[in-house]
Amino acid sequence: MDFSNSLVIISGTSRGLGNSLANGFLKEGADVHGLGRSSTIEHPNYSHSSIDLSVPENISKLEFEFEKEYESLILINNAGRLGKVASFKDLEEEGIIQTANLNFLAPILLTKKFLDLDCNRSAQKYVMNIGSGAAYNEYDGWSMYCSTKAGLSMFSRTVHLESKMGKANCKIVDLSPGIIDTGMQDEIRSRKASDFSQLERFVEYKQNGDLQSADYTSELIISNFEGLFKKESFSDSVRNYK
Repeated sequence: MDFSNSLVIISGTSRGLGNSLANGFLKEGADVHGLGRSSTIEHPNYSHSSIDLSVPENISKLEFEFEKEYESLILINNAGRLGKVASFKDLEEEGIIQTANLNFLAPILLTKKFLDLDCNRSAQKYVMNIGSGAAYNEYDGWSMYCSTKAGLSMFSRTVHLESKMGKANCKIVDLSPGIIDTGMQDEIRSRKASDFSQLERFVEYKQNGDLQSADYTSELIISNFEGLFKKESFSDSVRNYK
């Protein structure tokens, strides 16, 4: 796919997969707009909105202003947080709200705002929600992460259905990126086994070299981008393209 006349909006571009995706699309000639609390990218085709996406009111106030008419408009909902790793009974209300807002509500609100963009009615719109295997598998200590990713997956599934019925003006996919060597993995390995019974498994991923780099993952996503949206299913996995 040619991205030279594309606008790519990505949440969470300061580090990890979001940062790699932003730089990857810039190399392909796309214009990239990042969303997040901080910006670490300097490029003539990169712009940024400094925003805390865990606060819904911030997203309501967010305005996209793009004068150029693009052939394709792409939204990648990448920002997310693991939250405190502990039994649900030991979670604080503030942390529950922050995780629910960032992992679930923010992508939905951003998708709504994105679909309402009127800069070019003929542009093809793509929405990619970065999912997780945790949406389909329960892990003790991850109650909020698993449940918010599951909710986002069902949102993708529903909008995908509406798109097939001609009721949504976009193509959407819930994409599991695989196990990536990012700060979230560092955070998981720093926890106690008493809070997360699968800890040793994730430590072994690192020791055995099973974690894929964010750059490698972004390369797979970008090089197979169009194919990710051609399947009948609402979901896909990067593992299918290695």
